[in-house]
Amino acid sequence: MINKRIYLSEDVSAPYFDTYILEKVLNRDLIRPFVLICPGGGYFFCNSRETESIALSFNAVGFNAAVLTYSTG
Repeated sequence: MINKRIYLSEDVSAPYFDTYILEKVLNRDLIRPFVLICPGGGYFFCNSRETESIALSFNAVGFNAAVLTYSTG
């Protein structure tokens, strides 16, 4: 699995993605579905229970995933 953080701006407080991309299988490129996870928290925070563990669950069934970390109220 390839795990990489992608910043959307040079500003430290800007939103960013943590990606969870499955690697090639048997040296073949596969087209895999992708899911974007936006963790909830009622507009007050990003719930950490809805981040990496959810992305890894999607990876387990063959999805590529990314978690969006964003600013809240």
